[in-house]
Amino acid sequence: MCASPNLFKNRRLPKFPEELLEFPLAMRQGKEELLSTNTEKMRIKTSPQFLVNSSSALIDTAVLGHAIAVGVPLWAIKEELATGKLIRILPEWKLEPTVVWAVWKPQEGKNPMTKKLYLYFQERWRKEPGLINEGTESLQSAYTGFH
Repeated sequence: MCASPNLFKNRRLPKFPEELLEFPLAMRQGKEELLSTNTEKMRIKTSPQFLVNSSSALIDTAVLGHAIAVGVPLWAIKEELATGKLIRILPEWKLEPTVVWAVWKPQEGKNPMTKKLYLYFQERWRKEPGLINEGTESLQSAYTGFH
C-alpha cells in the first residue's frame, strides 16, 4: 500500500489497518482484504473510491495524491519510493499474496522460447523483493518439463 505524501498534508498517516477506511482508496476491486503481519491477521471490508484495472493506474492515482493505492507491487514503485513521490502505508502489514499463473498450449511447452521466458521469470522473481512470498522455495510450473 502506498500514497503520495501530499495526501497527508492535513491528516496523519494511518497507524492501523482499520484506519485505511478513513481515506480514499484505489484498488482493482472492492472486497474484503486479508492483511497480516508476522503475528497478526485482520480482515477489512473495503469500498474503494477508485476502481482501476492496472498497476499503472493504481500508481498514477497514488502519485497524484487522490488515494491510497492498495495492491501495488513493490517492484513497480521502486523509483517513486526512492524519489519520495510515494510513501509506503502500513509497511509492516502485507496483503494476501496473489498467485500468478503461466498458461500455454501443450505444444508451446516444447518451444525453447517459452522455456526461456519461464526461466527468465523464475530467475528475475527470485531477485525482486515482494515477488515470491517468504517461504516459497521455487516457482512451479504445471508443465512437468519445466520443474
